[in-house]
Amino acid sequence: MKLCPLCKKLHRSDDSLNNLFNDVFVLCYNCFSTFKVIFKRFKIDDCMGLAIYDYQSIKDHLFRLKGLYDISIAPIFLERFIFYLNILYEGYLIVRVPSSLQDDLKRGFNHVDKIFENLKSKRKNFFYKNRHYKQSDQPYENRHLIKDVIKVDKGIKTQGKILLIDDVLTTGQTMKTCLNLAKKLGAKKIKILVLSMVCR
Repeated sequence: MKLCPLCKKLHRSDDSLNNLFNDVFVLCYNCFSTFKVIFKRFKIDDCMGLAIYDYQSIKDHLFRLKGLYDISIAPIFLERFIFYLNILYEGYLIVRVPSSLQDDLKRGFNHVDKIFENLKSKRKNFFYKNRHYKQSDQPYENRHLIKDVIKVDKGIKTQGKILLIDDVLTTGQTMKTCLNLAKKLGAKKIKILVLSMVCR
């Protein structure tokens, strides 16, 4: 029995194939059923990506993690898919899209790192923002300006496989900027994994 962090009820694991490989899920099935799983494949330039949820169905829970600093709910988003994702992205270097350093310092953790921390591949964060800039605060017509904000640490080179990760994909401009930078670093293969996508 585990206590669901959303409804605060004790629950048993639901019967599913995942349970052959996992302990009892933290999130109960009733709460999980409110998350709209889309597993949507998409393409940015020539790079394939995968979005797990429709953003609208999880946005309140993301705010609880990012805005209210409730780190206890970080595992709930990927726990039912982590076995599959670890197989799918085995051998990839995980690289997080940069977020606001000020927000990370304020909350004491990076929410994307916490959401994806059970992916077993090695990780390295070599992108950064050269000034305080939140893409979500920008009007849509200005979101392409992110290319002037995201930079890469000097001396970084890689010829391996990179998995770019983020929590939300909206216009795709931030991800496209990181994708172009990763190509310049010499990455042999690049894939994208986002927790959620704004579906229109």
